[in-house]
Amino acid sequence: MVKKKAGIAVLLIAFIFVACGCGASDEPKGESRKFGFTAMDMTDPAFRVAKSELEMIVNGNGDELISADGRLDNETQIQAIEKMIDQGIAVLFLNPVDAEAIEPALKKCREAGIKVICFDSKVKADQYIEAFVSGDNYKLGTMIGERIKEDYPQGAVLAVFTNPLANSIQDRTRGLEEALAGSNIKMIYGADISTYDDVLPAGEKIMKKYPQINVIWGFNDDLCLMLHSMVLAQGRENQIAIYGTGGQDSAIRAIREGKVKAISAQNYGDWGKICGELCYKMLAGDKLKPSYFVESFIIDEKNVNEYENN
Repeated sequence: MVKKKAGIAVLLIAFIFVACGCGASDEPKGESRKFGFTAMDMTDPAFRVAKSELEMIVNGNGDELISADGRLDNETQIQAIEKMIDQGIAVLFLNPVDAEAIEPALKKCREAGIKVICFDSKVKADQYIEAFVSGDNYKLGTMIGERIKEDYPQGAVLAVFTNPLANSIQDRTRGLEEALAGSNIKMIYGADISTYDDVLPAGEKIMKKYPQINVIWGFNDDLCLMLHSMVLAQGRENQIAIYGTGGQDSAIRAIREGKVKAISAQNYGDWGKICGELCYKMLAGDKLKPSYFVESFIIDEKNVNEYENN
């Protein structure tokens, strides 16, 4: 989990909660409640960190958090949500596998009187959710685009991959595109990636077709590191610079080791903290804003030692 050694992330959260009235619940504790948590891929450390932070808040209020892995499959996630509905959850914390195709599960939550808070990736039918918690994914894309443009004023050939099922990735890509518009950076798009099995075939195909590529952007930490491994296997680590978006410990370590040049980052634990605080405010009758964004920042070789990684 990205954490500024000086405690800036903690101070930021405190500011958000004071500013928007999102402190811990003052509600008297009664019967224990159940909440549901499901993310698109629980093998991703980002979602495990978010769940851990949320679970501490839920358990601290005497309640229970039930979790399920979407396994990058929309039907699997819908079935998991249906099971949680049967288990009597009061609130669902949702990171959708497919932002559009998840709608049947949202309708069932509405019918059952279950409130939904989305995090990281927003559903298309947002009339079914109470709030959205995330890094500003458009800003994360813009920030890394500006950094690439700054590092390559004379131009570069940039390989870009995206995931059409995840709104968060689409927003990052859009931010990157708009930051690089009119620059000397030529963007070349690889095949869409919706599972990690797609990564190496897509990467190898675009590298073979466009050997002039000298920069690659990975839309999350895992993709970034997998693409670095591909470049290393091809013996081109000194010819191709890797940039990413994310904030996992593994990405921070890769920057320290010189494998990745820079990432636009956020603190994944903040998703869980804010989701938990908003949940209890909502249950106490407070009206939530549509969106809550956590801090975005660049980590590179100049400031990497300011951030902790385990």
